[in-house]
Amino acid sequence: MIDLHLEFSKADLERIRAYPEGFKRAARQSLTIAMNEARNHVYETGFGGRPHLISRRGQGGLLGSIFYRTAEAGEKVIGIAGTAQVYARVHEEGATITAKRAKYLRFQVAGRWVMKRSVTIPARPYLRPAMEAAGKEFVRDFPPRVIAEVSK
Repeated sequence: MIDLHLEFSKADLERIRAYPEGFKRAARQSLTIAMNEARNHVYETGFGGRPHLISRRGQGGLLGSIFYRTAEAGEKVIGIAGTAQVYARVHEEGATITAKRAKYLRFQVAGRWVMKRSVTIPARPYLRPAMEAAGKEFVRDFPPRVIAEVSK
């Protein structure tokens, strides 16, 4: 979760409270812009700041699986981003993979077959840095948008 800090004047807060639908509409719009910014950030910077990992083997399955949406939960408007790919967490947080069904893991590196009991994959965060960039976009975009919306 990423925490954001927004400030409004007392007069603006009164207008926001008087027009909650305008607040929600502005929040959905700003979150959509921010979530799109997060996805663009991943495309531009790649995994762990290494854009060349995006097109490795030309598959792009993880990158193409990133989704975002906004949802309402009572009085809150929430931005949600993620992926359904099972290996996404390995890229984001790193992992150690150990052979379970055989004595060794077997895979190719630079055209040569390698056998190892386990391999450690380093963390290559891509989604968290993207969400942090999106948060900055949201903080810039949301206050003027909500004030314009509730001032109509």
